[in-house]
Amino acid sequence: MNQKHTLTYEGNISDDLRSFMCSTLKQGMADNMPEATRVTKLIGFALELLDNAQRYGNGAKIEFEWLTNGNNLIVTVKNISNQYNAERLQDTVNHVVSLDADALAAEYKEVMLNNEFNNAGGAGLGFLQMAKNGAKEILIKIEEAANGMCVCSSTIVAQIPTMKQIAL
Repeated sequence: MNQKHTLTYEGNISDDLRSFMCSTLKQGMADNMPEATRVTKLIGFALELLDNAQRYGNGAKIEFEWLTNGNNLIVTVKNISNQYNAERLQDTVNHVVSLDADALAAEYKEVMLNNEFNNAGGAGLGFLQMAKNGAKEILIKIEEAANGMCVCSSTIVAQIPTMKQIAL
């Protein structure tokens, strides 16, 4: 699987667009990488980043890139956000990536059992799920923009599993 495929999008984000992108990504994987498995999980990573951009972004414009390169998937979403949400995103991801597998499982269970959801979101549940479900890297880059705003770039790197790899 040394093929490289890219899907990019720049523009407004909406629930309808996220639904369309889900279908498009699923079909793109089926057409270009039929040996890939667990595709729904990988698409879920992209949808989580898109949901965050839509929910916490200031304005509906985003930049999205889905890149498959051999056995790696790299998904990046850029959006404009206020400083509070940008810092909250950075803090959440820093915390999640600092957890070892046991601590990650324990925190995920705690969030689910204690309903630690609030008006600002699911207590980092999406990032906990991505880390738990095979994201090799979760990267956040925050750049200051005009008027107290920030450009948030969220990237997930994951391995694209194949039936051969699962059998090993």
